[in-house]
Amino acid sequence: MNYPKLVNKHDDNPNYYCSICKDIFDPDKTVQLECLHLFCESCIDKINSISIYPSVVCPLCSKKCRSSKIKDVNRFAYNLISDVKVYCPNGECDTITTIGNLNTHLTKCDYNITSCPYCEQKDILRKDLKKHIVSNLDDHLMCMIDDIKRLKKNLF
Repeated sequence: MNYPKLVNKHDDNPNYYCSICKDIFDPDKTVQLECLHLFCESCIDKINSISIYPSVVCPLCSKKCRSSKIKDVNRFAYNLISDVKVYCPNGECDTITTIGNLNTHLTKCDYNITSCPYCEQKDILRKDLKKHIVSNLDDHLMCMIDDIKRLKKNLF
């Protein structure tokens, strides 16, 4: 993920970053090993996928941790990380949110880059998607009709 800048410099705590990939933790995708160290779920999955043993060696303390004992981050750390204020990482957007609400914001952010569902056009700002669809309506109409037929078929 293109992770955002922190609003407050005093929030720049090394404990908020994964020691493997160096990204700020996404509280919903952070796991805790038996040794209590925190990592991104995807980083531990990568380590776990190359291991032939039913355990993971913690990259920080070298303790062997059973894969079955990997769990979601504890509630205290989750809340602490979730409350850190950040700027939206989308260039022109000036929204300040929390890490915990960032994914929700990004799904609605007008400056999020998306693709047209009806043509090959990529890299459209979400705020410009409607204008793109309307200005290319003739080209998109058949795709829209197919979508409506598919929806209708699924409903009945």
